[in-house]
Amino acid sequence: TKVPTYYLGDRQLESAIIDIPCNQVGSFPIKGRLEMIDQYGSTQVYTFEDQYMVSAPAATVANIDMNVVYKGYDNKMEISVPGIGESQLRVSATGASITKSGSQYICKPTANEKITITVSADIDGKIQTVGQKVFRVRPVPSPTAFLRLSNNELFNPDMENAPKLRRRDLYSSTVVAEYADGMLNANFTVKQFTLYIQQGAGWDNLTVKGNKLTDKEVDRLKKLKAGQKFYFGDIQYTGPKNGKLSMGMIDMP
Repeated sequence: TKVPTYYLGDRQLESAIIDIPCNQVGSFPIKGRLEMIDQYGSTQVYTFEDQYMVSAPAATVANIDMNVVYKGYDNKMEISVPGIGESQLRVSATGASITKSGSQYICKPTANEKITITVSADIDGKIQTVGQKVFRVRPVPSPTAFLRLSNNELFNPDMENAPKLRRRDLYSSTVVAEYADGMLNANFTVKQFTLYIQQGAGWDNLTVKGNKLTDKEVDRLKKLKAGQKFYFGDIQYTGPKNGKLSMGMIDMP
């Protein structure tokens, strides 16, 4: 229950909290002692010695998805400054809007070529810029058309190591537009597609609203012989960007 007397070097402190101005970067030694009167009236001395490191403020800005930002896409950013709490950070952007979302920031570019993210911090009541980074702006790339099979696998006849397509999986499949390499996490909606079926020297086409085969198309596919060709074309999709896709030729299993 006794309260010690604290010393930093030979200077007596008012409490156990040490407040040291950090005006230089580098490693600095620190030592002192605690003195306390024991139950016998004798002074007991406990020394301590350590060191502390002072680093220059530095901002870390990382684009989780890629090293560029995409226009029309919610780019997720992690922004931090070593030794500075989140509540002290002030983040702004030139050529984009940037908002806090949980532990991340969402950046939406408005410029066409590049944006600049500036990170400032409230240090001892003063707002100081601690870092800037320039990102290139790119349009959102086009997705790839796939069939999502009943077991949730993605099928495209041109993909490497494509899963084996079975008739029953084909009939219940869904036409989707996604990024083949998972580079970006974007959601696209297929609004319409056309099923092209080889018929002699030409092609029959059946246009479907939505992203799933109806009974009409399934009945036509069931009548095809093994090896007969068909493909999905004019796949209209919407999302971070809008457009049309086509899938490669498929041999009926």
